[in-house]
Amino acid sequence: MIQRTLLAISLLLLSGGQAPWPVSPAAARTFNITARQWSFTISPSPFVVNAGDFVTLNLTSGDVQHGFFLERYVEEGLTLNPGMTRTVTFTATTAGTFFFACIVSSCGIGHSLMNGSFVVNAAPLAPSISSFQPTSGSTAGGNVVLIEGANFQNGAAVKFGDVAAVSVTVNNSTSISAAAPAHVVGAVAITVTNPDLQTAVSSTNYVYELPGPAITSITPSTGATSGGTAITIDGSNLALGMTAAIGGLPLTNIQVVNATKITATTPTGPVDFSGVAQRDVTVTNPDGRSATRTGGFTWSVPPPAITSIFPSAVSPSGGDVVTITGAGFTRALPVSVSFGGTAGTNVTVVDAVTLTVVAPARAAGPAEVVVQVGAASARSSAFSYQNPGKRRRAVGG
Repeated sequence: MIQRTLLAISLLLLSGGQAPWPVSPAAARTFNITARQWSFTISPSPFVVNAGDFVTLNLTSGDVQHGFFLERYVEEGLTLNPGMTRTVTFTATTAGTFFFACIVSSCGIGHSLMNGSFVVNAAPLAPSISSFQPTSGSTAGGNVVLIEGANFQNGAAVKFGDVAAVSVTVNNSTSISAAAPAHVVGAVAITVTNPDLQTAVSSTNYVYELPGPAITSITPSTGATSGGTAITIDGSNLALGMTAAIGGLPLTNIQVVNATKITATTPTGPVDFSGVAQRDVTVTNPDGRSATRTGGFTWSVPPPAITSIFPSAVSPSGGDVVTITGAGFTRALPVSVSFGGTAGTNVTVVDAVTLTVVAPARAAGPAEVVVQVGAASARSSAFSYQNPGKRRRAVGG
């Protein structure tokens, strides 16, 4: 009787007046406990659960009569006859460390040694998701999404919608890296489920989009700044209505052959260099997504050439603005124009195939036009000075 009283006092002190923890069962835990002179064998060990776990105790006496008392959970105690197994179940609703002991003092001189502690850890906090990056990705999946939040546990599972992530790495309690699985187009929530089955769902959706375009090759990858080179761009996810550019200069005559091939014509090239220069090639789908091949096309400045002059005849008094069309024009080198050996003025390189010049005064008659670009030149005899009434202009002038 005295021993029972002392035991009750000890249990009261150990309980610390803790109130039950209002949680639902999180996991089922079973322990097999065998009493023998003079100890309890508990399997599995340690005798630890989480608040909310549903606990089953299979209690057996392996020799003489023993008893079992567990503070708060088996407080009425029970007797175990030799060879008898009794089962007790309860939900671990209270967190703390609880005393257990044999309550049959006649079990032997080592009775006082038959006690121990049952630990109920505080209920793990539920996970939460505060943000994730990137917020969208290809329907093909595979991109790694960094999920940030709180209370992530090792072994946590991640789903995008109802599809499990390809791989999951719990970096720490506030960060998870998960590879998105393949999925149809649309918006889905991200779910993180800890091993204790507590779950967090993102407040915003991850958006699956059709994959953006890609460039694998450009053929040919070189062309003159005079433009007009027919090229083929091979890649993937090339959509009808797409645009393409070299160094920001739009390609023309774009034809989308299929999702992996387009054909196009190069525009007139830049005029800011001489020799050769690499420029990026960019393709852009109608939805705004684009792909760039760095240095994908090489422009070359060809030798200067003259294809037409307008007007092809001017007054001997000079002062007319003459437009020369050709190739190989650049602002990176000195450019001059002469008419029958007399220098023109106000030479302006409009683009790689066009320049303008003010014709000088000169006697009536034919005048060879010479365009000098750096050390190279182009010549044309299709020009003359004519008195009023006899001037003729180029077709279409």
